[in-house]
Amino acid sequence: MRISEKEWENIDFRKKKYRQLKEALDEADKMFEDADDRHYSYIVQNELLKVLEGDLVHFDGNPSGNEPTLDIDTSNVSFVFLGSFDSMVRAKNMAVNKSRPIGFESAPADESFDGYKSTFTQEDLVQYANVRSEVAGRIATIVQLREMTEDDFYAILNTKGISPVDKLADYYGVRLKLSAKTKHRLAKEAAENRMGVRFIRSQIQRKLDDELFKDCSRKEYTIA
Repeated sequence: MRISEKEWENIDFRKKKYRQLKEALDEADKMFEDADDRHYSYIVQNELLKVLEGDLVHFDGNPSGNEPTLDIDTSNVSFVFLGSFDSMVRAKNMAVNKSRPIGFESAPADESFDGYKSTFTQEDLVQYANVRSEVAGRIATIVQLREMTEDDFYAILNTKGISPVDKLADYYGVRLKLSAKTKHRLAKEAAENRMGVRFIRSQIQRKLDDELFKDCSRKEYTIA
């Protein structure tokens, strides 16, 4: 996101000082992964280290885009890396649960692994998630959330404000109805394929699009 010079002028950092700032980086696991052999992740993490160091960080602006030069003190900034880290889970599962007589990623014979139910460490981030040791060493706490269940997804479908049903209805400006049976089916599928709420939303939207194509003049649609 780019911020215009006018917007920066409206932010008076001299009058408003923050004691502590938390910066959440969603899908951080994708940032650590290397898609090919060009090692973009290494470059990104190298820049990230400068910010994690907790010091004054200089950012060059873009004169042609009216972006100002910034000096940001990150000493009181806490960074939160969010992500499923599913590639790390798969890699560790391969190393632990499948016998490997040789290799650096071979796990000790007495080590067991049960997917997301297992406890992950900074060493796992380095060994299985392509996180540089310098970055992993600066991660003070790893918080693991349990996998979402069918009941969780069903509850989301029925919770006003966060339900994909409500969001799609607001987006299209229509009333949208789903039976309890349909909600349970979608919740079960999302739990089984591990695609989450995005999967549920895409399934509902696809069927709603079909109904809108047939008749876009209606004010209410029922998704079966």
